[in-house]
Amino acid sequence: MKENIVKSQVMKEKPFALLEARILTSFIRRMTINPAKTLSPFISTGMKVLDYGCGMGFFSLTAASLVGATGKTVCIDINARMLKKLNDRARNAGTSERIETRLLKGDVPLHETDCFDFAFAVAVIHEINGAKETINSIFRSLKPGGRFLLAEPKGHVSKNLFQSIAGLCVSCGFKAVLYPNVSIHNAILFEKPIA
Repeated sequence: MKENIVKSQVMKEKPFALLEARILTSFIRRMTINPAKTLSPFISTGMKVLDYGCGMGFFSLTAASLVGATGKTVCIDINARMLKKLNDRARNAGTSERIETRLLKGDVPLHETDCFDFAFAVAVIHEINGAKETINSIFRSLKPGGRFLLAEPKGHVSKNLFQSIAGLCVSCGFKAVLYPNVSIHNAILFEKPIA
């Protein structure tokens, strides 16, 4: 596993106790949302995938399994301690060679262009200051025809806020192609148009 530092000022690290983070990877959360059911329709062997706001890897380990030995899952977060826990979990799961973690810092969210086949951000975009810049950088990082799954928790994120975030995605160039059923979340699958 390789840990890089990605520059970004769109997110500010908030104090987040590891106990709270463990809840996000717990069996209780798995009872309400299944990472494999959520991601398997969109990820296949050999893909390069971006998990934006990965935390301790609730979705990352599943993504790493789905991309297989020839794929890669790049996991980005603002919290170094969570990335360390994700690296530990990946080693224990035998997926560490398929996962690359990156710590966000500075002023540029992503430096890649036309690199990823699929990106996802689950329960994270609503937390970001400068969400449009982040969404735009995700858009740029996707290959033409690449897809982006946006999912935000119902109840915690109002329908109006979710629609505003979806509007930002469209203003950055994304086209909504599907409204997948993601348990307890509002979700839209976007696509980067092929020029």
